[in-house]
Amino acid sequence: MSREVGPRCLGGLALPSSGAKAWLTAPVIGEVLAARAGGRGYRAIVGLLGRVAAGTVGLAAELGMVRRCVRRFTVNAGRLRAAFTALAHPQAAYSQG
Repeated sequence: MSREVGPRCLGGLALPSSGAKAWLTAPVIGEVLAARAGGRGYRAIVGLLGRVAAGTVGLAAELGMVRRCVRRFTVNAGRLRAAFTALAHPQAAYSQG
């Protein structure tokens, strides 16, 4: 039995198996990725989300979530780009394969 640590995210999508971490939603992940692409650091992103100040989430948990989401998106960026390209241009995907 594997122990899941923190929410799981993949390219801006909250996975259903995230269990108790249901507070991680697609809009939150989108904000995280957009802020990171805009050059903000992890702590600045945590401040932007405002959930620590509201008492919804602890600072360490929020920093971990931000770092994991950015890391997982970065690792899967190539596959996500290929999948969205195939959706947007189905003929190009068939001619290459």
